[in-house]
Amino acid sequence: MTIYDIAKQCGVSTATVSRVISNSAPVSSEVRDMVLTVMEHANYAPQPRRRKRQEQKSGLIGVFLPEFGHSYFDRVVRELHEQLLLRGKSLLLLPVNEQNADLWAQRMDRLPLEGVVLLQENTPEHLIELLQKQNIPLVMCGALSLNKTFSSVHVDDIVASYDGVKFLLRLGHRKIGLISDSPRDISSGFQRLTGSGKALSDEGVPCPDDWKVCNGCTYQDGYDAARLLLSWHPEITALFAFSDVAAFGAMAAAKDMGRRLPDELSVLGFDDIVTEHDGLPKLTCVHQPMEQIVAKSLELLAQAAAGDVGSVSSVILPHTITERDSCHRLQL
Repeated sequence: MTIYDIAKQCGVSTATVSRVISNSAPVSSEVRDMVLTVMEHANYAPQPRRRKRQEQKSGLIGVFLPEFGHSYFDRVVRELHEQLLLRGKSLLLLPVNEQNADLWAQRMDRLPLEGVVLLQENTPEHLIELLQKQNIPLVMCGALSLNKTFSSVHVDDIVASYDGVKFLLRLGHRKIGLISDSPRDISSGFQRLTGSGKALSDEGVPCPDDWKVCNGCTYQDGYDAARLLLSWHPEITALFAFSDVAAFGAMAAAKDMGRRLPDELSVLGFDDIVTEHDGLPKLTCVHQPMEQIVAKSLELLAQAAAGDVGSVSSVILPHTITERDSCHRLQL
C-alpha cells in the first residue's frame, strides 16, 4: 500500500497523509486517527528514501524494454545509453510486459528513478499511472503514445509506410505483399497497414487480406510470412516488411524458394537499423532518424523532470527512404 492508497481509503489528499506522517502541520485529531488506523491495519511504514529521491537527482533513467534480442529495441537502447552517458546519466533496463507488470509495480517505489523512457504504446496503463503518482517523468521514444499526459517522439508511421509503398509503385511494382505486426499494435501495425493500404488504393492497386500476413516482425516472422505469401501468390514482385529483421527473414525465404533477389523479387524494410546480412542484398528501407528521436526524447524528459508541465507534446520527426540493393525496377 502506498500513500496514495491510504489517502484514497481515508477520503483525504496525499498532502494530508504526508502531514500526518511527518507531523509537519496541524491536522484534526479525527483525520489523524483515521489515517494512523489505516496505516496500522496495512502495516504501512513511511519510506524516507522516497523524500530523499525527490530532493536529490539520482541520474538514473529507467527504460521499459518490451523484449530482449529484438534488433530495433537493441539499437534504441544502445543509442539511449550513449546519449545518457554524455548527459552524465545512467540507464537501467526494466524488462516490462503485460505478464510481469504487477511485479514491477511493487518494485517501482524502491527504484530511485529520475525518469522513465517507454518504447512502445501498449505499456500497461496502471503502471504508467503509478509512475505518475510518484511524480516520475515519462516520455515515449520511437512510438505513438495514446496517453496524452506525457510526450512522445516518433516518425509519422502512416505517412512513412505510405511513402514506402509509393517507392515500390514508382519502381513499377503492382503486386505487393505486406508483412506486419498485429493491427492491434497501433504504431507498428495499424498505422503502417493504414498508410500502405492508402498508397495502394490511391493508385487503384488492390491489396486483399490474403496479400498481408500480420503475425509479427521478427526474422522468423518475416521468413514464415514470405513463404506463405509467395506460395499463395507466386506473382508477387515486391514485399514490404515493417521491420528490417523481418525483411531479412523474407529475403532468406525467397532465396530458399528459388527467387532471385532483387531481379525477381524486391524487398523493402522499415527502420534502417540493420544494413547487412550474410548472402543477401543490402537492404533498402524506410529510415527512422533514431539518433534524433532519442535526443529529442531525452530533451523532453529533462523538461518534464524540471517541472515544465506545459511541455507535453507529440513530436514527429521526418523519415526518408534509404536506397541500397534489395529493390529493383520492375522490367515490363
